[in-house]
Amino acid sequence: MDLIDKEWSLIDGIDELTKKNIEIDTLHNNSLILSIKQILWNEIELNDIEWIEYMVYIICMLYKKELILKQEFVVILSKLLTKDYISLNDLPLINYIISKPTSKDKKISIENWLHLLIKFSSNITSDTISLKSAIDFYKEYYSDSIENIWNHYITCVESINGYPEYIEDTLNNTDDSELIAVLPWVKITQKRFIIDHLLKKFVKDLPNPITEENFNQNASESNIFKEFPSSFHVLESRINDIPVEAIKPEIFNNVPQELIKDIAPKFAYSVSNPETDPKIRIFFPGGEGIGHSAILIKSKFGLLLFDFGMSVVNNVVPQYFPLIDRVDALFLSHAHLDHSGAVPLLLRENRTLPVLGTSATKHLCSMLWHDSSNLISNKFISKNSKKLKKDSILHQIANPFNVDNALNNFQEIRSKVPVKILPHTEVTSFEASHLFGSVGFEINIAGKRLFYTGDFNLDGSAIFPKVEFPYSDADSVIFDGTYYGRNQEDDLNISVGSTLKEILARSKRILIPAFSMGRSQEMLYNLYKIQAQNDWKIFATGMGSKVATMMKLNHSNIKLASSVTEDQFTEKTIVIAGQGMLQAGLSRKLFEYSKEDPNTGVIICGYQAPGTMGYNLLDKSPYLTNKYQQEVHKIIVSGHTNGRQLDTFIDNISGKKIMVHAPEGSYDEKKRNNVLTPANQESNSL
Repeated sequence: MDLIDKEWSLIDGIDELTKKNIEIDTLHNNSLILSIKQILWNEIELNDIEWIEYMVYIICMLYKKELILKQEFVVILSKLLTKDYISLNDLPLINYIISKPTSKDKKISIENWLHLLIKFSSNITSDTISLKSAIDFYKEYYSDSIENIWNHYITCVESINGYPEYIEDTLNNTDDSELIAVLPWVKITQKRFIIDHLLKKFVKDLPNPITEENFNQNASESNIFKEFPSSFHVLESRINDIPVEAIKPEIFNNVPQELIKDIAPKFAYSVSNPETDPKIRIFFPGGEGIGHSAILIKSKFGLLLFDFGMSVVNNVVPQYFPLIDRVDALFLSHAHLDHSGAVPLLLRENRTLPVLGTSATKHLCSMLWHDSSNLISNKFISKNSKKLKKDSILHQIANPFNVDNALNNFQEIRSKVPVKILPHTEVTSFEASHLFGSVGFEINIAGKRLFYTGDFNLDGSAIFPKVEFPYSDADSVIFDGTYYGRNQEDDLNISVGSTLKEILARSKRILIPAFSMGRSQEMLYNLYKIQAQNDWKIFATGMGSKVATMMKLNHSNIKLASSVTEDQFTEKTIVIAGQGMLQAGLSRKLFEYSKEDPNTGVIICGYQAPGTMGYNLLDKSPYLTNKYQQEVHKIIVSGHTNGRQLDTFIDNISGKKIMVHAPEGSYDEKKRNNVLTPANQESNSL
């Protein structure tokens, strides 16, 4: 891909599109913009594009001139990677194009360049770029004069990534500082070996007896372990040098029975003084934007991870922190993939790690994880697709053994019942009214209280009660900001039932694109409440039909089916089908089938990500409005707290306010200077 010397004027009409006061029709009808949109909407394939050779260059220009959104830019790049039109080794050039369009900047150091490259690529893919290709690019476009140590780093990375069977020899024969330097460039499957190797040496060198003070002193002088806690899981290789504390049986009152044997040593062998400040620190492997949530909370007693999701847009997972390899437990707020989808990756290689969530969350996770495993395998292991490498992120997520191991590690918890996993640490769950089994968590660490909401809906819904979170006086609240700053989308006076009745009265048949877990059941229940089943035949399909059985809505006209044919989508028929944003699946199939019928009603009911078909339908894209003749309606049955309620929620927080899981643009809101919006890989002290 040699695009760097092309002239910007190659793209006819780009400059014209950037003029002020451009009409939306002009923008949407531009052939370049429309082609990009059609790819995003899955209307056309990449190989249908005549100018595919210049695709990367074109989308970089459109993005630079703010003619496409960041999320649209990221999705197109991910598609190009998946279809092998570009490789990971092309990302340095793409990063260069969007950041330095005119001349070579000789001032940037190689360290800063590599840091920016990692940050950029982490938005596109979770797989690892070749360090050699990154350095070769730097030498060509920035400076060919670099220290010789970088050649050693390249050799080290290639040995670890290319010959995993000899990793022990490589680690024993490589300087510690070199291993630390190459860690970001090592594949995910090898990182844990490096951390284990370095940690054993670090702990071995601690003075005897081990105390909280001498641990902290040595850790503060380390390049990699300065953030590690003086917990049992970190120090266990020196168990004989840790003071033993007599413990009373009642200390295990809130410890899950199945975990007492594994957790007991954490209480008996402890160097951490509960009387001193626990010094809590919150890390954000994920949580910036909507897609792959992960919150890591550290105290001197240990490490707790809350959620570990995967983006359903481009399969990106939370970014790597060495601390993740010493996590004591994972708590899941709910089953949606953007909060749970990467758990099989975390539980790879038969790892033992308590995964705690409600019984409903376990049930739904089992369905979603196995379904994701099948989808990924079918997509990448077919004859016409590139095969997944065993050390790739997606292979680990799709590996049935990892899925089963994650489920085998699952421990069920109950709402409002405290759970103790670490000394002086209790976690209590509270219903979040977002999805079956969804909860938020109160975390009490030696008297300091944090609250993590997960996805939540303050007002509840037709099938979930109002939220009752004990959050207002917490020392810190980490909250879901999905609808932050979007008050214009709220209509607090809307009646879902009356709106549904109006739509049914004017429609011949109804298509409801909805996510399989949550919105599908919500719409089904709302239809049931207005007794639509008396006059209409209602189909709940796919995985959503399996979840709907939990609701026990029995009626002869409500059909829970795996699918619906076009011939069944007849007059007086309502079909609730995935995918909720009309990107694919049965909903898209029936949407295409009925596109010339203005008497077909289409109800958009859930969150629509920017760039998707559903989003642009609601945005009244001229192209889509002309092509699809159905009457499109919007009904708000979101599982998230709306913008106005979220403002009130924030006002009631007396402690530190931290917003995660908010869409692009929310982080630029300036009206609330006291709301923190950490980027991925950032951290915050409490």
